[in-house]
Order: sequence, then structure tokens, then C-alpha cells
Amino acid sequence: MIFLCGMLLWIAPREERMSESENRILAGAPKLNFQTVLDSTFMGGVERFISDGFFQREKLIEVSANIKSVFNMQSVDDILEQDMEQAVNEFVEEPSELEIEQPTDNLVDITAQPVTAIVTPTPTDATSNTSEYQIKETYTLWMELSDGSTHTAYEYSIENLDKAIEAMNAYRQVLPEDGTLHFMQIPYAATANRLVYRQDKYVGWGCDAEEYMRTKAVPGVILHSGTDILEPYLLEQEGLYFRTDYHWAPLGAYYAHVGIMQAQGIPTVDYDSYDYTIHEEFLGRTYTENPTPQLKELADRLEVWHPILPTQSYVISNLTKQTNAKLMNYDVDRYIAYLGGTYGPWRRFVTGADTGRRALIVSDSFGNAFAPYMFPYYEEVHMLDLRPAYYDKQTAGASVKAYIEQYEIDDIYIILATSSSMNTMYMRNYLLKYLE
Repeated sequence: MIFLCGMLLWIAPREERMSESENRILAGAPKLNFQTVLDSTFMGGVERFISDGFFQREKLIEVSANIKSVFNMQSVDDILEQDMEQAVNEFVEEPSELEIEQPTDNLVDITAQPVTAIVTPTPTDATSNTSEYQIKETYTLWMELSDGSTHTAYEYSIENLDKAIEAMNAYRQVLPEDGTLHFMQIPYAATANRLVYRQDKYVGWGCDAEEYMRTKAVPGVILHSGTDILEPYLLEQEGLYFRTDYHWAPLGAYYAHVGIMQAQGIPTVDYDSYDYTIHEEFLGRTYTENPTPQLKELADRLEVWHPILPTQSYVISNLTKQTNAKLMNYDVDRYIAYLGGTYGPWRRFVTGADTGRRALIVSDSFGNAFAPYMFPYYEEVHMLDLRPAYYDKQTAGASVKAYIEQYEIDDIYIILATSSSMNTMYMRNYLLKYLE
């Protein structure tokens, strides 16, 4: 066994590379030094390297997918209804690490509990509404059904919400006096598309977690309701999310950015003002997990954004080491076309917009489709993905606070999918862990 592992380590590719079939970056050889051995990151890197490096990996994955398709008895509706978060391991090193809250199948009637979901800045007194606000044991992201009942998709404990807002408040404190921090949670395609393709059953959705966190937010922390912003567009038209992938499409990211900008009173650039490279036959992760002919017929339209102004793209390591990187990968018909995929530990975009302000977007891969629409408002946009596969403190070379100070960041946008938000280690641990 030791001999086989040794041989695998010898023949496996040493550098990170892209897996087209899995739509993610495969691990390269881990760094061996005293620090990586001491903090156990070396052994974790070895495990990922072995897992991602075995011989004929792509062929075996293809065969496995074909076998699954033969025995898959689900209908297309069943596949599109299921929550793809349980099938996606791109977001974390190990799915159990983020302790993702399992979607519930219980039907809960919460219509008697008033919900106010507004997109406005928090009060100047962070606790001014607390005495008037009736605190509940749990908060939810729910789907409204045509029969008047409500289906709970996610539950959030007060403990998790308190940790999330504590982290956001701490990030706001390291910004300049006129700086702002914005947060938005983004549901997955499997949830959002119910409002588009199953309007016979689903007539709306909502989330009251942001309402609770607003009562504890310090001045300058603004929590936006992604469900409120996206709902009218989902009910009126297709195209905000992909059908064969769990991500939102550029149009969904665009409308999210419009909601955030409008809350600040900032005019926005029209979606059609940008040029796009079009791929008509995009088949995403939902399809690769369930490669049925019926799903193949639902191939998506992949629109890859082009900048209005000349924009430079870089990867930053060791705080100041800068390497050129592709702005977009226009040649591929995968989600990795957006920003060329996720690179760590930092991304820097010099946008050509002479606005005098700089932003940091803290996100998972949903941020890759979102970030380009922020370029017209900032002369520099920086990105940070704190998932373990993309960030380690040694390569970063500095804390998040030090990075914010080095690059004179004015505003922060925390844009996270439900797999990385309030119920997970991303917000409950990583944000504060790497801030100082």
C-alpha cells in the first residue's frame, strides 16, 4: 500500500490544473516546510493531491457518470427540485467541515409570524430596534406555496446569526469612517428555479434572518435581502439562474448588484450595455451529476461578460506579490469562464474607472459572476475567497485587516451562497479567524 501511494505521488501532476468534467481546480503538490507540518496543512494537502491525482481520473469520472445515468430513475422535475448543495464538494475541503444545515422537508406555517424584509441601511444606533423587536428561537428561508402554506428550506439559529453579524461588525470597524459593508445571501439554483418553472406550486419566497441581524448591526453594515431583490425577476422571467448548474447566471448576479447599488442611491449600468461572448450549449454541474438525455436538452446559454473599460487582472500573494491573470476565459463553456475560475489567496482588478474608491468582495464562486458588475463603481476591486481550497494564511502573507489597509479598501461586499453563509464555518469562524 505504501509502495502504491508512493508511486501515485511520483506520477501525479505536480501543478494545479482544471478539471473540465468536474468544473473545478484539482489540487497540486502540497508545500513541505516546518510550518505546514506543524499546522497539519501538509497532510491535508497530500490527501487532496492523491485524491485529485490518480491515473485516468477524467475517464473514470466519465464512466461513473454514464453508469449513474443508466440507473437514474428520477424525472427531470425531481432532479431540478433536489437541493444540489448536497452534491457539491467544490465549496469546502470536506463537506462536513462547514456543517451545512440540511434542508428540511417539513411544511411549517409561519404566515402568522410577521416578516419585514427591507433593503435599507441599518439604523445609526445599532441597538435602537432591539427593544421593539420580538426575538424568535430560529429564523428561516422559506418558500411560499400556492395553497397558502409555507415550506421551510433553511433554519438559522440565533447563535449562528449572532456569530455572523459579529464578524461583519468587526470587518466594518477596519474600514474608513465613510466605508460601508454590504451582505447578501444567495440561494442555490435548485431553490430559485422553483419560482420560475414550478409556479403552479411555488409563488414566492423570503428570509427573515437579515431582519434579525439588522438589529445588531453597527452603523455602516447594510444587510440586503437576496430573496426580496430577486423574487420579482424570477416570477417574471427565466435566465437568472442556470438549469443545468447550481450557480446563478450573470443576469441574476446583475440584478443582485442593482439592488445593492439602488439601496445606496447609485445609478447602475444597463445589462445590455456590456458585450458578451455567448456559448449556447452550456451543461453544468447539475448535468454532470445527473447526465440524462432530458437534462441535456435543457442546455443553458452561457453569457461571458466583457468589460466596458480596459481592465487589468492579477493574483496577489504574500500581500504584495502580483501575477498577471486572465480577466475572463472566453474560450470555455463552463462556469470557470467567469474570472477564469477562483484563484487564491487574493484577486485584484484595476478597472479603469476613475472613482477614487476601492472595494473588497468576500465570496465563494458565486462572486465570480457578481464581481464584474461592480467594476464601473470602483477604480480597484479586490476579491477574497476564504474556503480552505483557495486560502491559506501563509500564502496570503498578511491578515485581511492588513490587506485592507495596504490597498486602502473603502467598502466590503460579502456575497455568499447558502452553502457558505450563516450556518457554516465560513461566516461563523473563517471571517474572524483571518481578519486579524
